[in-house]
Amino acid sequence: QILFVKASTEDLEKLQQKYGIAHRPYKTGTSSTPIAGRGLAELLLVPRSRLNGKSLAESRFFRRFGVRVLQVRRGDHNLRGDIAEARLRFGDALLVEGPLPKLTELQRERFDFVVVGAPRSSESGQGLRKDGKIALLICVAMLASITLGWLSPAMASVLAGIAVIETRCLTLEEAYSSVQWGSLFLVATMLPLGTALSNSGGVDFLSRGLLNVVGDHGPLATLAGLYLIATALGQVMSNTATALLLTPLAIDIARMLDVAPEPLLMAIAFGAAMAFLTPIASPVNTLVVAPGDYRFTDFLKVGLPLHLLASVICLWLIPLVFPFALDASWSWPR
Repeated sequence: QILFVKASTEDLEKLQQKYGIAHRPYKTGTSSTPIAGRGLAELLLVPRSRLNGKSLAESRFFRRFGVRVLQVRRGDHNLRGDIAEARLRFGDALLVEGPLPKLTELQRERFDFVVVGAPRSSESGQGLRKDGKIALLICVAMLASITLGWLSPAMASVLAGIAVIETRCLTLEEAYSSVQWGSLFLVATMLPLGTALSNSGGVDFLSRGLLNVVGDHGPLATLAGLYLIATALGQVMSNTATALLLTPLAIDIARMLDVAPEPLLMAIAFGAAMAFLTPIASPVNTLVVAPGDYRFTDFLKVGLPLHLLASVICLWLIPLVFPFALDASWSWPR
């Protein structure tokens, strides 16, 4: 039996004298020992972890993360018996062992646990591995196929996702856990809402109302009006929902003014993304409120100048890059 320990010289001598253990020095960086390229890390289960209430065997922990659990600590004592069958709880600390690249990957986990202790060599990173290079090539191929017009964005994205899984860069479990289901359901519910507004006459009502206010001043004033509406809604609701809600409105207004829809749509896209003024305008803003001890006025102090500057740039550049004039070969259907 070989026992690998890290301790001072004095402690090693005490261990040898007490248990009669032979001491064989190990030099860091050698590759002839079983622990070369391996390490230990400590994981702490979070409240919403999918591991809560499940055993390590049920959750297929080793298959999902590529590391072995050596011990589970609950409170001030270690679990005894077969830890593979023990039901995990929030707050359990798991001591895991595995290859350093796998320990590095654990630090990217955000759903099931946080890494509270990791070896230094793991934290410093191991560079781009083989599967990382393959994933990068797949990403480049996807972008090239979309840019050159070979495939539609939806088809290219689906094929890239399949390729990443087939090449083992990502497991099905990892792919499933990385999906932001909240955003997915938000988009799925907002699309029917936009259709309902269009079919019920709501879009036409809002379009004519906006045109009555700014329509007489030309398409540039209409663009600014849509931008301001998108900005206002984006401060209190999701920017994705704001864009989905206002897109039918922009298209209907472009049809009424007989102008190209692109500048109006870009105004909505940029206006909805200007989430600088409130802590609830974006999940990123909300996440930093408590750790930074920020107040509502802090976002206004920093966000308002930034918002004004970005708005001036957007309203100046959008009409230049996306002209209002329709292409000569196309016009709105009557």
